[in-house]
Amino acid sequence: MQHTALARHLTPAALGAFAATLSILMVAALFPIFPDRFDIGVGDPAPRTVRSPKTFSFESQSETEQLREAAAAAVPQSLRFDSNIRTRQLSAYDRISAQVAQPRALTDEARAHTALAGLGLSPRSIDAVLGLTEEEWTAIVAEGRRVLDKTLTESMDDGGAAQARDGLDTRIAPSLTADQTLLTADIVRPLVVSTLVVDEELTMASRATARASILPKTESVHKGDEILTEGVGIDEVAMAR
Repeated sequence: MQHTALARHLTPAALGAFAATLSILMVAALFPIFPDRFDIGVGDPAPRTVRSPKTFSFESQSETEQLREAAAAAVPQSLRFDSNIRTRQLSAYDRISAQVAQPRALTDEARAHTALAGLGLSPRSIDAVLGLTEEEWTAIVAEGRRVLDKTLTESMDDGGAAQARDGLDTRIAPSLTADQTLLTADIVRPLVVSTLVVDEELTMASRATARASILPKTESVHKGDEILTEGVGIDEVAMAR
């Protein structure tokens, strides 16, 4: 009776509000976890197929980062001239020249040939070095050092160094005989290398500039587009959506 009397005093609006509140409480009790939220990560299979409820755009951080990494990787290393290479190679030339000179003092010609062959000289150059007078040998050593010094003052990459080695004969004074020119080139040629080294600081700056030039990659999702496919692994793009 008391409940009936109370109901008679409630207005239709109040009854509607009471019914709505009761419905919300029942849903909260039956579904404590929102059905559209998943405890998932990249690589996990999607628990069900999900379609976008609306049209929207977003920045794809993973795709943006891939594009920026590709742009940075496409920037070649920056090179700079290093004068220390010339100094190092000239020191090596002095050492090798001294080694070539030692067999010239041997009275055993066979031993002299073997020693010079071990230094990488061709048979023709070996015959030339053993047949030189001391004055001629001194002139060849000086000419070889001059040629190497001048060659290594140039800014050359590996390709330029290869060209310099191939054209080394043209850099040697024409006053030398053909055999003397060959001997000089044989000693100098292995020491002609690239005079460039990687400039790490400039390389990093150039690659940072390339990365910064890539604008964020924006992706659009339309209402009804499939965001997740049941059973299919979730990638970073799908997670971003």
